[in-house]
Amino acid sequence: MGIVFVLSVNQRVYQETLFANIYPMTIRRITNFNPVLSSYESQLTDWFNFDIQRPKRERRTAKKLYEQLILEGYKGSYCPVARFMKKLKQSNTIQRQAFIPIEFELGDAFQFDLSFGEDVIVSY
Repeated sequence: MGIVFVLSVNQRVYQETLFANIYPMTIRRITNFNPVLSSYESQLTDWFNFDIQRPKRERRTAKKLYEQLILEGYKGSYCPVARFMKKLKQSNTIQRQAFIPIEFELGDAFQFDLSFGEDVIVSY
């Protein structure tokens, strides 16, 4: 993973900073604040919490929620809605733990090699 990817900066900016001997490199980030969506965030959160309890196939996508917001009077674009829904999904993830045994009882697990090849049997 490259340093440009980790720092989330343009490669040209990184190279200019590197060759200009500027140390330390400071990055100013612009926070994404959307005043149009802020009045609808509670509605989106309620819809998201309702959808979490439904089966996966019946849940609404961010695009469907955006279309419903349009009907509610939302004048903004789709991207802030998608970003907000992505943050909600990331904050609501439940980490599940699974146990995977490394050692198996005899006859419990099998592995087969079904590849084709020539075998040479040498007897001594």
